[in-house]
Amino acid sequence: MSFGQFVLVYVSGMCGLAGLRQLVLALPAPPWHRPRAARPVREIEAAPPVDARPAPRTAPRPAGADPDLVRYTGRRPAPVSVLLPRTVLAGRASVQADGGGAGRVTVRAASCRGSGHMREGLPRQDAFLVGASADGRWVIAAVADGVGSTAHAEVAAQAAVAAAVRHTERALERGGIGPRAWARIFGRVADEVGERMRPLGGTGGPRPPGRTTLTILAAPAEQRPGCTVHVAGVGDSPALRLRPTAAEWSLVLGPDRPPGNVRDDVTAALPPGLDDLRTTTCEWRPDEVLVLATDGFANALGNRSELSMALADEWARPPDLLGFIRDVDFRRATFTDDRTVVALWPGTHDRRH
Repeated sequence: MSFGQFVLVYVSGMCGLAGLRQLVLALPAPPWHRPRAARPVREIEAAPPVDARPAPRTAPRPAGADPDLVRYTGRRPAPVSVLLPRTVLAGRASVQADGGGAGRVTVRAASCRGSGHMREGLPRQDAFLVGASADGRWVIAAVADGVGSTAHAEVAAQAAVAAAVRHTERALERGGIGPRAWARIFGRVADEVGERMRPLGGTGGPRPPGRTTLTILAAPAEQRPGCTVHVAGVGDSPALRLRPTAAEWSLVLGPDRPPGNVRDDVTAALPPGLDDLRTTTCEWRPDEVLVLATDGFANALGNRSELSMALADEWARPPDLLGFIRDVDFRRATFTDDRTVVALWPGTHDRRH
């Protein structure tokens, strides 16, 4: 084919395509492809310049503070391979958190799986439950630490806190709490934990059925100077009192040792554990934070350690919930247990517009 013949064929083809295009445009469009009416053009005001600077924290840390001070104190631990649990029962997430207020009390709560369980692929064996009573007069909190040497300890801990809050609220509705009422509450909790573990008894191998520590706190929602708080517990999950202005941590109820003193003895636990029930009442002053915790948190505090001082500063006011989780989920080289904290601040701090 000569060059002239090629040009003639090309031009003829283009003319045919143009004719086909005109034919298609002349056909009616399908109903789902109707052309949209032209929208009137309107003037748009120029947007203000964007401030690229990050928003300030609601509660800024002190100037020059190390951002990892709370989570990494002392010797920084080696990295840990985080393994998912092989079996997850009763919705055992690695992190659980809650927060809010009731009356004149502000609450933060968090539970985090420890690095030891992360390394071994075991579930978080701590549990908590916190809320207001139906009449709005009380804040009720419960913290449990499943005994790791027993089968399905995580299930025992969760069953314990659920039963604890329910039976404590019923006792408060009937007129109050004292040593005899606490004994009935813990007896019923032990029975319910035993019932919950019975169907799982054959799945734990040589280990005994799940057992757990339990500490319960009932505080008036209308916190006023001199108000009375009721606390009871079995095992080594302590109730603490923090005075942020003095950076002082003191034991309200717990094992016969100060926070930070680690012992490897076997703790009392439910069920049965009722012979080891301890009860107390204490005055709640306006400058104090009440704290329920498992030993994975309390043992790491130490006596005026860097961690205890840093947390006293951080918790002078309730941090936001994500900040509280980060505070509880600190890393220290020799403290690898699960850790759980429920903290109560006097005053109404959570306000959103």
